[in-house]
Amino acid sequence: MNKEFLLTIGYSTLANRIGNIKPPELEVAHKILISIQNPENLTFAEPAGFSFESVTSSERGVAKSRNTVIEKSSTEYLLFGDDEVTFDSEGIEKVLDYFAHHPECDLVLSRTMDTNGVLRKNYPNKSVKLSRFNSAKAATYEMMIRVPSIKEKNVQLDENFGAGVKNYLGDEYIFISDLIKNGGTAVFLPITTAIHP
Repeated sequence: MNKEFLLTIGYSTLANRIGNIKPPELEVAHKILISIQNPENLTFAEPAGFSFESVTSSERGVAKSRNTVIEKSSTEYLLFGDDEVTFDSEGIEKVLDYFAHHPECDLVLSRTMDTNGVLRKNYPNKSVKLSRFNSAKAATYEMMIRVPSIKEKNVQLDENFGAGVKNYLGDEYIFISDLIKNGGTAVFLPITTAIHP
């Protein structure tokens, strides 16, 4: 594990959308990893003004892209991001603090709000242990994972589901269900970590 950085922000994007990514303004030391899918083999300019690592592939499907981010992450924690997400530093620090005090926890699901400051869903107002009965509305950009334990439990997103493939929904739910089935622990926390338009 990378000792210099605690967290990776793992973005998944298409080549024609990579310019949308704005660097997160976080207090915690972090790395940025961008998984770029370019099935049309477009010419594109990578973002300027901040340091990041990137992986480019000709594949299609956000679950494939997220799995690449998991595989390439070398930090203790990984927060998934889309190219239009803006992150909340204070919320992220609260989630990291929860992880630090709950070493058994493999995944935290948090809240997001829209650009008007309105929560995007009807979230619980208290922490809730996740199960296959209450995880169906999870979004990947609400998830932070403990990378070593996810890799140890051999949990990946099902690449037959998610944006970019025929089964457009369900990849997050399957991921959480598989994690729990493999002995993992996941929790929802009423903490806002991102803005998603």
